[in-house]
Amino acid sequence: MIQGLDTTVTNIGLSVQQLTQDMSDLHVRHDGGIYGETYATDAGPAIRAKFFESFLTETRSTISRLNMSVDEQALRLIEVHDNTRTHEVQQTSLSTTMSEQTAEVNATIERLDGELQALRTEGPAARTPAAARIPKNITGTKGFEKLKAYSGDAAQWPEWRFRVTTWLVQENSAFESLIGKLDKCEAEPTEPEVGSAMTAGSTELTLDEEWCSEQLYQLMVQKFDGSALAIVRNQNTRGKVRGLVAWYRTLREAEGQMETKKQEITERVFYSGRKAVAAKDVAATIEVWERELREYKDLTGNSVDNTLKVLNLKRILPEAIRKMLQTMEITDYSDAKEYVLKQARAMQKEKEPHHGSLDLAEDEKEKEQRSERKVKFEEEPNDGETYTHDELLAWIGKGPGKGGKGGGKKGSKGKFEGNCHYCGTYGHRISECRKKDSEIKGKGQRI
Repeated sequence: MIQGLDTTVTNIGLSVQQLTQDMSDLHVRHDGGIYGETYATDAGPAIRAKFFESFLTETRSTISRLNMSVDEQALRLIEVHDNTRTHEVQQTSLSTTMSEQTAEVNATIERLDGELQALRTEGPAARTPAAARIPKNITGTKGFEKLKAYSGDAAQWPEWRFRVTTWLVQENSAFESLIGKLDKCEAEPTEPEVGSAMTAGSTELTLDEEWCSEQLYQLMVQKFDGSALAIVRNQNTRGKVRGLVAWYRTLREAEGQMETKKQEITERVFYSGRKAVAAKDVAATIEVWERELREYKDLTGNSVDNTLKVLNLKRILPEAIRKMLQTMEITDYSDAKEYVLKQARAMQKEKEPHHGSLDLAEDEKEKEQRSERKVKFEEEPNDGETYTHDELLAWIGKGPGKGGKGGGKKGSKGKFEGNCHYCGTYGHRISECRKKDSEIKGKGQRI
């Protein structure tokens, strides 16, 4: 019986122990993170249920807000997607338009490039220069036949070149720019590639200049002789560039290379050994030196200082003019040159001989000779009588007679004091000579 009670007590203790454990679970304060860190702050199932319901409501509200936010984002994504598609369509349309325009521009460029290459391939003869008044061939222009020939003599080159280039520039101004480029060209021109422009050095030629280069070749063929013509003849197979090469080689042959020319002109401009010239040669000497100054500036690009020009001017002057210039204290070259030329002309006039008295003597002599000329009256075939101008005037009664004593005087009523120029009798004029009248009437002749 006791054992039974022990068993019963044991079982009751186990039940109480189990119940205590269940109550511990019902009063637990933490759920292990399932419903939050502090699921309940008070004991009891009712309290836990209340908190669980509150938590569930809050969770559902949060989920609802999240769903609404997701819907808003979705709408925004749809709107962005629609805008993107619209932009893509616009971009596609714009790209298509740009592609079409680019293709059209490229086609136009290709067409113009093809036409330009065709023009260059055809050569200068197939193109019309800007100066439409110029004939097709410069050698057929009026005045060409009057140009002198060039034989290759370097001393002849400056004058020949000046005359020819001046004439060419009058016909077409492009000759001036072309020859200027060739003067500055330091390398011999070469044949251009197909479709490319001709060049003189690094400078491209215009269409007019290319036309002028061919005309320059034709001119040299017609106006060159001897060694100069040989240079031109050797370029006959050079193509379009033959005119440039022929002129370039002729120029270098006559004037030397560019550096040599620069050195020579520099030495002439700055030469300190200039000597004085006569007054009559001052103007010509100044002109030669100023031409050297222009050539020096063209070749080197430098200008001569005003002081140096005045100094060189003084060196070539006669001593009298130089002293006068120094007393004037003129420092400007232009003013000094004007003063010098004026003084040189004045000195030249002073040295010219005067021919006034000699001319007057010659005039008097000529008058005297004319007054003494004889006039022969052929009354009879063998009559040798001759009469002076004064005698004839006396004969017709309009001038003084010439008597044995130097002539007589005509009075209105007095007797004539002189000899008759017909019969030689003293006391009457030839117009009053009876012998003359009777003989004329008898012969029926006139004087």
